[in-house]
Amino acid sequence: MSSRTTREPIDSPMAAPPAEGSEAQQLAELGRAFVAVWFQAQEHVANHLPPSQLRALQVVADRPGISVRELAAELGAMPSSVSRLCDRLVVAALLDRSPADVDRRQVTLRPTAEGTQLLHDITLQRRVDLARVLARMSAEQRTHLQQGLAAFAAHTAAP
Repeated sequence: MSSRTTREPIDSPMAAPPAEGSEAQQLAELGRAFVAVWFQAQEHVANHLPPSQLRALQVVADRPGISVRELAAELGAMPSSVSRLCDRLVVAALLDRSPADVDRRQVTLRPTAEGTQLLHDITLQRRVDLARVLARMSAEQRTHLQQGLAAFAAHTAAP
């Protein structure tokens, strides 16, 4: 038996994908444009950084002082794999590892100034990229988009 973990689908009661022409399929197709604009910033600012490392760096920035084990749980990955991923971020000067204050045997993770700046630059570039698209939309379209995304985000939260 493999020691590798697999991630379960997010609250997916059905085994089969939605039918052709369904709302879910249409949204998936329309969502590609949004996702493309979203990730364009990452490619522009941090094309040297794989998405898995960028995701880990973002989680650490959101939860400074997180342990490798907690980060692994958050990412749905094996602690040994996340430890190697963190090694690469440390070598790239984007992440700091340090002993925990309470238990010196435990290691805590924090983004470096360079890591924080990289995430800031990606966020700014995303805003620029999204603003370019939004500028071509009417005020009504922008309002509908914002309302729709807000409703979608509200329903993605775990109950």
